[in-house]
This record gives sequence, C-alpha cells and structure tokens, in this order.
Amino acid sequence: MVQPAISGGSNTILDARQMIEDALLYEPEIVSILLQPHFVFSRDDQCARSPILIRISPDTWSIRWRYDFTILVASEACDALNLFHSIVNMFAILST
Repeated sequence: MVQPAISGGSNTILDARQMIEDALLYEPEIVSILLQPHFVFSRDDQCARSPILIRISPDTWSIRWRYDFTILVASEACDALNLFHSIVNMFAILST
C-alpha cells in the first residue's frame, strides 16, 4: 500500500500513482478526469459532507488534501464525487 509521503497539520500529500492505477482497473471512466491537467476537486459542496481538496497533477502524480480549503474549484465536482468515491475511501484509510 502507498504510504503518505508527507503528513502534518491540515495537509497530507500522497503518492497516488499506484492507487490511481489500481482504481482504474475497477473504474476505468476515471481516466477522462485524471487526464485533465491539474484537475482540482473539492468535496465541500452540495454533494459531500466534508471539505477535501484533491489536486491531481499528471506531472507529479501527487494528491494534496487540504482540510481547511472549502471553496469549490471544479465545476464537475458532483460527477467527480461519484467517480472518486472508492479512491477517496482508500485515502481516508491511509491518512488515519
């Protein structure tokens, strides 16, 4: 399992390459979202209960969680919430 590269304060940075590749085996439709440069997804909107910002950069394949970031920055967050559901669950397990 991938371990957090950096953990502290309200931020956690995870190396997401392996988790994303594993998730794509089960939810291949995620590819279309992951290929968008610097895709940003916030769960702090009408589709979710807790603020989590997920920033996916194809260059670094890293994901940053900012629990204090509450602004919706992606118009497709509602769709992304459904697509990323299993991945977010994996992140939650790793960050505890």
